[in-house]
Amino acid sequence: MERLIRKQLPKFKHGRPEIESAAFDALHKLTPKDDLEQELLWTALAFATRNSAPASFLSSRNWLTQRVATMHRQTASTSSALFIMELLLRNPKKTIEDHSLTIDAVLLDLLDDSVRNEGQAAEEGKEAAMATFALRHGSSAIPRILKTLTIVLSKRMTTEADQSEILQLKVLGQPAHRGKLAKTLLELLAKILGKAKPGESVPLNELIATLAQVLREKELQPLAFDIITRLAEASGAALLSLVPKIVSLLTSNLDTPSAALFACIGKYAELYGPSSGLQTRLFDIWTSMVQPLHEQEYKNEAAYAVSQIITRCGYLVKPEVLQTVARAACQWALRYPGVEAAHVIVASLLTAQNEHVPPPVHIARRLCVLCPTSAVRPLLLGLTDSLARPRLHDVASLRVRSLQPGKETVDDDSQLLHIDEKARENRRLLNNTSEPIPDVDICLTEDEMEENEENPTHFGIKGPLHQGGVAQETPDLAVNLTEDELEILEDETNRANQARLAQKTKNFNSMKRKRNRTKELMFEKSDGGAPDIEVALTEDEMTENDATHIVKVPMTKRSKKLQQKRLRLAQESQRDEQPEATQATPATKSTDGIARSTFVSQLEQRLDKKERAKKKKKEKQGAAPTSVAQSTPSAPEAYPQSVQDILNCFYTE
Repeated sequence: MERLIRKQLPKFKHGRPEIESAAFDALHKLTPKDDLEQELLWTALAFATRNSAPASFLSSRNWLTQRVATMHRQTASTSSALFIMELLLRNPKKTIEDHSLTIDAVLLDLLDDSVRNEGQAAEEGKEAAMATFALRHGSSAIPRILKTLTIVLSKRMTTEADQSEILQLKVLGQPAHRGKLAKTLLELLAKILGKAKPGESVPLNELIATLAQVLREKELQPLAFDIITRLAEASGAALLSLVPKIVSLLTSNLDTPSAALFACIGKYAELYGPSSGLQTRLFDIWTSMVQPLHEQEYKNEAAYAVSQIITRCGYLVKPEVLQTVARAACQWALRYPGVEAAHVIVASLLTAQNEHVPPPVHIARRLCVLCPTSAVRPLLLGLTDSLARPRLHDVASLRVRSLQPGKETVDDDSQLLHIDEKARENRRLLNNTSEPIPDVDICLTEDEMEENEENPTHFGIKGPLHQGGVAQETPDLAVNLTEDELEILEDETNRANQARLAQKTKNFNSMKRKRNRTKELMFEKSDGGAPDIEVALTEDEMTENDATHIVKVPMTKRSKKLQQKRLRLAQESQRDEQPEATQATPATKSTDGIARSTFVSQLEQRLDKKERAKKKKKEKQGAAPTSVAQSTPSAPEAYPQSVQDILNCFYTE
């Protein structure tokens, strides 16, 4: 029979229905003589069912399902369980409807045999029976399994009322097989949860209550933790309401640490994060580990649990707790650099994101140097480089604020200088200009320094100092000056700034007076007459006279209203500068031309005299060394310009 079976099995790999149908017919005609041949035939039928084409399987489906009915006459085996599982995968509905009782009996017999006997055959039969049972019943069998497990743990006998709610196992009620039966039921429960499909329901309250009872027995704790882990993986967010209760159940067993316990804690921290509440139990979890940790069998699972809690919930952990764990973990990693479990915890500390606990970047870099072959080294390098990089996240917003006036709040001069430099750099980048000119350190010789003292030119800068701004992009020069030179330069700069500010104020007042006088002239000209003009000359123009020169220009008849307005404007101008001038009196109509010519001649004489005085002053100052204050551009004189405007007004009239 073995030779015939080996001859037929390769035909199911071609995918041709006619050849596979002939091979099915050949297997159907075989009759086993003993249990060994029967088990070989079940294995061949399972292989043919899995690898056959749909057409050939449909043609042989009836007699294949009828083979299941003959199993109750034979001893249950691993091969028969595999054949049932393949039939359930290919044709589940017809197989369950016709032979459900037979299938359950075969599977329960295999479970009973695995409880009674030990060995490889019994373990293989148990695995095949559990996989087939999970495929056959799914989560619908969980209430019966929990009921059976409760009876086993409570050590009580079954009653007639319990027969319909429990699994019909022959070893149930036998004290000798109680512990092994409980383990088998827990393994079956874990297998069902692992193969649970979406949409299936699980009685969570009953399951957690039963697991709490199981955890009281130390031998069953690893299986219970495995079930709790599979429950979280299968349920996901549906278990969220019971997660705090489960976590409390887990942490109550920290007095007996194990690999399964820490693996379960790590899985719940990974899946549920802060919702698990494990951030409040980090200190208890860390102190429950026996030190030195690298000598314990659960070192990898413990490191996984701690790293997941720190990674997912590190920002919620109390700073003092996280500092304690970080200090102990870093000391452990430096003392035993070859332990990769310590590297995992250090890597998690780099991602903790706790504002009160600095990440151990230097420790991680040290571990990368000490352990170049560590599996965690690439992760440590990436995290340390990311944490040690320059902070560039605000460059874009700073560029926008520097280009938008009014968007930046300046507190002091240093911050203003910083913003000005950033604005200069950003404008250069946006305009695609060339690279900025670097700062130049100028070291002068003694002869050059003496020459500069005699005739300073601002150390090579011949233009005015105020012209080197952001728009012209002139280079900044670093010059080595003495303390006396620095004091002189600072004093001259302050005086130049004060003079510039005073000149700006004077120009503003002058422009205001000119505007008022222009309006007055416009009103007067519209009336046909010429106003009386009061001219206040400067000190240079009053060198020969002690009093203020007042030029009287005769006027024609004018209205009383315009006369009052002219006087009011003159009083406002006097309040601004308070000139020592008196109001001009009108002359008669006959002396209009004489007064006008006298006024023009006197003004021309004053202008010529002022120009000559300026030339003499420049000649005197040409021999003296220039200063920083002289390099600043002086504002033009306001009164000569005003006089020129008045002259133009008279000439055009």
